[in-house]
Amino acid sequence: MAADSAVQGARTVEKALEILKLFGGNESTLSLAEIASRTDLPEATARRLTKALRVHGFLVTDSSARQYHLGPAVAQLFNSMVQSRDLQTVALAEMEELRRLTNETVALYWLFERQRVCIMELVSEQPIRMGSGIGHAFPLYAGAPGKAILATLTKSVVDAELTTMTEKPAAGAQPKTASELRRELAEIRKLGYARSHGETVAGAAALAAPVRGPNGRAVASLNIAGPIGRVTDEVLDSWVEPLLKAAAAIESATR
Repeated sequence: MAADSAVQGARTVEKALEILKLFGGNESTLSLAEIASRTDLPEATARRLTKALRVHGFLVTDSSARQYHLGPAVAQLFNSMVQSRDLQTVALAEMEELRRLTNETVALYWLFERQRVCIMELVSEQPIRMGSGIGHAFPLYAGAPGKAILATLTKSVVDAELTTMTEKPAAGAQPKTASELRRELAEIRKLGYARSHGETVAGAAALAAPVRGPNGRAVASLNIAGPIGRVTDEVLDSWVEPLLKAAAAIESATR
């Protein structure tokens, strides 16, 4: 009986991990029906497992409770897995200084299976502010922090993202053509940073710089974001130098 219980417990863990792995690649949000279908689980079992993952912070739902996405517990695992204490210390110090200088939200996104996941965020103290939320995942082809990462990756990854963007765009992503994005990525490579206006969050303006690993490819991006009404192009321009300096400091701690 004990052996049977152990086997059943292991299978439950396997299915829970299988659910979490669904959110890798290009899927940032999924419904309960989609989760059940892709894991070959009865919907009642999928509901029970997703409820357990929500309780422990690995999944969260939107306001309608119909769409699931990765939760803050995933970001905590990222911090343990990819960040040394030195990197945490350096990143936090640089992010605090950027928030002080800009008075806007500063976030660090980590590259994970062709998505960017928010693993650290210092939200602006202003009444009207922008914030992604720790643990939330977004596509690479939309938004300044995603494009800052994508511009440094291989041609095969870029091509895959372009295909996803045109065939199955993420909900809320600002539509654009493949040629438009290629031109943007070329400009980002030349400048060393990316900017966006309302591409993933309506009304948000952002500036982001890649944080590169030893091979020159980005492992993360550092982002500053605020409402478009307050963050003009001139304001974004004034952030470039301190952002690049902060990204370089964090980059040095990854090596």
